[in-house]
Amino acid sequence: MDLNSLPKNASSLKFSRNNAHIMSLYLTLHINLALSLRKTSQALKDLYNISISHQQIANYCKTAAICIKPFVDQYPYEKGDIFTADETYIKVRGVKTFVWLIINAATRSIIGYQVSDNRGVGPCILAMRMAFRRLTKLLEKFKFIAVSSSLQ
Repeated sequence: MDLNSLPKNASSLKFSRNNAHIMSLYLTLHINLALSLRKTSQALKDLYNISISHQQIANYCKTAAICIKPFVDQYPYEKGDIFTADETYIKVRGVKTFVWLIINAATRSIIGYQVSDNRGVGPCILAMRMAFRRLTKLLEKFKFIAVSSSLQ
């Protein structure tokens, strides 16, 4: 990966005060432990005596996501004989956004996803296309389990 040609909406990964090890620490705390940005900043200060602002953590997390997304999307995940699908919605800053997820039931790998501002069939089909790409044929015992729910 060429760090000199990052997308425009990514911040630089050229560390002036910290290094890649520090980045791995706050990504681990923020993502794996599901800490908020401010709690991640406080944990780094309390545990490791590392001062970094919550905004800098947010910038690095966004950049890491931008850099990793192409690898995650193109990774050849193992496709089992049972897929499960669900859609839900999340609110981000008061805006309702719909998320479709298709998961390999055996490995729990997300093999297809789509995010949309509406609950139409189009985004669902895009998530299914992502999940079924690279499949040459379906297994004999293949099952596709979809959960349907209504919004209130």
